[in-house]
Amino acid sequence: ITPFTETSGTFVNCEGTVQSVQATVRPLGNSRPGWKLLRVLSEMVGAKDVAFDSSEAVRDAALPAGWEARLGNSANEMAKAAPALSIERIADTPIYQSDTIVRRAASLQKAGLAKIPAAQISPDLAQILKISASGKVKLSQSSTVGQGVCIVDAVVSQSMPMGTVRIPAAQFATAGLGSQLAAISMEKAQ
Repeated sequence: ITPFTETSGTFVNCEGTVQSVQATVRPLGNSRPGWKLLRVLSEMVGAKDVAFDSSEAVRDAALPAGWEARLGNSANEMAKAAPALSIERIADTPIYQSDTIVRRAASLQKAGLAKIPAAQISPDLAQILKISASGKVKLSQSSTVGQGVCIVDAVVSQSMPMGTVRIPAAQFATAGLGSQLAAISMEKAQ
């Protein structure tokens, strides 16, 4: 299969703009563009509707009229499509929790970077949930073993985007939570 420099093609960028490209050099030897190889293999196994004669025909089949309406990638469109309060978890693995050696080093666990985790949220989210900067929040998230729950301090931070909570992974307090980058539920702890 030819590299991208040896074939024409089309892609849709993050703004939803269709961009087509032409090959910059001729294919080397017997190499062929990927779409041609897939067409031949599809014909060999009897697949239908794959007899494309050009990369433009592939583009037209992949991007039928009206496909742009399915993108909805502007902030206003995402806000309309999102539930009333959707919160996304942003997590990292703290440096002194990354492996068994540093987790068991008593001296490292006394360092400031090993402190008990806190949930960082935006001022807007804190206001919506009526959470004070010194309050506690209850986080719950689905994981492979069920519903994980933790209660931690809240920290209001101007650097956090609306609709997100930053809560570290690999901590005893947060071990039961699910994916590091996924939806999470949050409420004021009672």
